Amino acid sequence: MKWRKNQLTQQQKEEQQQQNITMTKEESSFDDTATSSDNNLSSEETTTRPNIVITGAGIVGLVLALAIKKNVGVTPEIYEQSGAFDDGVGNGIGMYPNGLRVIRSISPDLLKKIQQAGYPYLIRRWEKHDGTEIATASESALTDDEELQPLGIRRWKLQKILFDEAVKQGIPIYFRKKVVGIETTTGNQNTISFDDNSKCQASLVLAADGANSPIRNQMLDKLRKEQDPNDPDAEPISELVYTGTTCLYGTAKIPRAERGICFPSSLTTKCHGCFYPTGPDEQCFQFHIPTDPQKYSMAAGWRALQHGLDKAECHELAQDLELDGWDHKYLEPLFQVEQAIKVPFFVLNPPLKSFSYGRIALVGDSAHPPVPYLGQGAQQGLEDAGTLSLILKDMCMDRYGVLNMIHVDEALKTYSSIRVPRTTEILNNSHRWGGVQQLRADSERLGKAKEENIRRDVFFHESIQQILPGVSYNYEEDVANILKKKPLLSVPEATVWC
Repeated sequence: MKWRKNQLTQQQKEEQQQQNITMTKEESSFDDTATSSDNNLSSEETTTRPNIVITGAGIVGLVLALAIKKNVGVTPEIYEQSGAFDDGVGNGIGMYPNGLRVIRSISPDLLKKIQQAGYPYLIRRWEKHDGTEIATASESALTDDEELQPLGIRRWKLQKILFDEAVKQGIPIYFRKKVVGIETTTGNQNTISFDDNSKCQASLVLAADGANSPIRNQMLDKLRKEQDPNDPDAEPISELVYTGTTCLYGTAKIPRAERGICFPSSLTTKCHGCFYPTGPDEQCFQFHIPTDPQKYSMAAGWRALQHGLDKAECHELAQDLELDGWDHKYLEPLFQVEQAIKVPFFVLNPPLKSFSYGRIALVGDSAHPPVPYLGQGAQQGLEDAGTLSLILKDMCMDRYGVLNMIHVDEALKTYSSIRVPRTTEILNNSHRWGGVQQLRADSERLGKAKEENIRRDVFFHESIQQILPGVSYNYEEDVANILKKKPLLSVPEATVWC
């Protein structure tokens, strides 16, 4: 079943924008020709109320829109490149306390809907591929907040819940809008171009358009062109590079053999995996497989690097794993596979030093493409969304609660100053943990040492130490502490937009 908000015609959209965005000053809105220096507008002059555009209607883009609507009081527009979203498509996703906290701050009822559609883990297990137990921990060790317990959920279910809430909140979502370019025009306005030859303008653009973000790629290309190729001291420009690991994701309509999320590792197959429930009779699986870096190049195109596997291929893999001694509880999902896909992991190297370029900000995977070993990829995007919305609320709203763009540049710098070190730390933690898991698969001697470390961590910390900095984070407290240290900014009453 496909689901999407009815597409508005261009004429309807223009009429809606004319009605909702441009009003006379007597109606408390302002002229699009005004700038920060226009402090004495006549009563007859008009301006354009600042608008926010989000590119990407994925999980992070939808949460970002809802957080901005809640905290900033502005209804953003979302532009999505796909034609529609489908029931049953995609794999699962783990939701953890730090990400669930963002959802709860938007709406406790929204959090309840997500919890009802998902399935709590309760238990975390580390095992060998033959089913031998290494260690077991309770998920309650990750948070003492009963409302924020980790859970698994099908990605499409989570997205649909967020989508329905966005539609309910009156947030417009436009489909079949693939970004092909962006430029900043007079008056600090951004003009976004789409592949259907249409355009839109935005006072602030928030790119939540994924790991291969066209907006980020254009910004980086611009930096490369501006850089002197003969300068030996020039800093390297970030680019997507293959990590050396490809993941086989899949779903199966069968219950887990034991309750909880499990991490097996295999010396015979030289890979490691993850199995977790998304319902009482449904589970998702991942196999992290080292692959020759020469096999994957971005020159092939992003979509070409991802491909689905049919049931015969999954059955063949299960038979190979059976010969390698894998326990049947890990093989059954492959034999009963519903859908599966292979995805190579790419990260930005070096990591970005800033998540903003003028009045364009990167959010989620566009800013920090993840690796999946600690389940923090989407959670970091949700933290981005919550953090940015709170900063805009604090730094860019006048005393009447109206958005003003005068301090938005400083607000975006503050956003980067908080999120760049945070996401870098968590991404590095995830890389290290992925390395630990692969060492368990590569070397019997090192594997035994790493497994002993896991046991010690669980004994002393009730879980592995690498996961704790991610799940224990409270974005609201962090933002509040940072903003306390910043000088108060005077936001003029709603007289000038720039």
